Amino acid sequence: MSKYWAYRVAETLANRVPQAVAYALAIAVVHVLLVLSPGRFAGLRSNLTHVLGGDVSSRRLRAVVRANARNLGRSWVDVLRMSRPSPSARRLDIDGLDIVTAALQRGRGVVMVSSHLGPWDAGLVAFNAGIGNVAVLAEVVRPHRLFDHLRGGRARLGVTVIPLDVAAMREADSSLAARRIGAGALRQVFSVLRGNGTVAIAMDRDLAGTGVPVEFFGMPTPIPIGVVDIAVRCNAALVPAWSLRQGGRLCLHALPEIPYDIEAPRDAEVRRVARAALAAFEPVITQNADQWHVLEPIWTPQPPVPTRLAALRYLGPLVISLFCAALVAAGLSGWGLGLTSVTITPDWWVRPALGSGLAALALLALPHALFWARVNRAASWQGWAGWRCR
Repeated sequence: MSKYWAYRVAETLANRVPQAVAYALAIAVVHVLLVLSPGRFAGLRSNLTHVLGGDVSSRRLRAVVRANARNLGRSWVDVLRMSRPSPSARRLDIDGLDIVTAALQRGRGVVMVSSHLGPWDAGLVAFNAGIGNVAVLAEVVRPHRLFDHLRGGRARLGVTVIPLDVAAMREADSSLAARRIGAGALRQVFSVLRGNGTVAIAMDRDLAGTGVPVEFFGMPTPIPIGVVDIAVRCNAALVPAWSLRQGGRLCLHALPEIPYDIEAPRDAEVRRVARAALAAFEPVITQNADQWHVLEPIWTPQPPVPTRLAALRYLGPLVISLFCAALVAAGLSGWGLGLTSVTITPDWWVRPALGSGLAALALLALPHALFWARVNRAASWQGWAGWRCR
């Protein structure tokens, strides 16, 4: 099944069932993915480890990742349900609306910079219902038929989608601004700002690989600063904003606009403003790490420290799962599980119960062990070999 039709099926289901049921189904899906395909969340784990601190306990990290995945599932449902008019505007609380309206009264437009925090898409749609003339910069997804469908759904709700063509951004060389945001998107952003509209973009993820190093959580990382460059060029207001899920409501928060000097050297001033915006997001992301959804690693992950226990710690579940599978096979073959005197002459329920429990343990242990073996096998086996040579 193509991505387009898979999305349409999920979209239809999400709009046919009550929202609570759709949320429950999405949460169940992400929990299954966490167990069967943990590699999908490796980047998220790496990012959250950096945000929460390298000394965060593994138990707390697992809890935050699970909570993050649950909120991500809810955000997927919000996106799927945006294809049709929804009551999301009635569930939106806006903190700092006066800041945005005051900036719009100056007539130069507003650039709203954000991060992938909370239900950002649903918050923008609800915000547009009250303010109007909001455009959002979004990556072009494949196939184009799917992107056109997503773009049309936002247009029906009054939100203009400005496509970011990643390939064109990587190939552009005539203009620094065009390379940072794409020539086509650059023209549309200028048009929206000249019409005193609002342009929104999340700036904590470098889609095209054309970002410039800016400090974020104490470490330089590539940040797409093209929209900041455009705000300075157009003398538009630059407002940091983010959305959060609080109970059953959406909360959009806007901070006072970041001042800048249009007479200062542009490149240095753009970097300074970008850093100021990221600094505004850092405490919010730290306090709401379970709602910050960036699945690709932002910072270069630190290589695992080789230890003599690393291989045993993670390959242990693999050994246990194989042992359990062998016991189940022995039971099915009529040899008996042979664990206790009870299992030698078991009642009718003992062998199936033990076999089912051991099979479940094997299924839970195997994905974790295989994922670790794929990602960390080199460093751990080097550490194991080094310990044996001592």
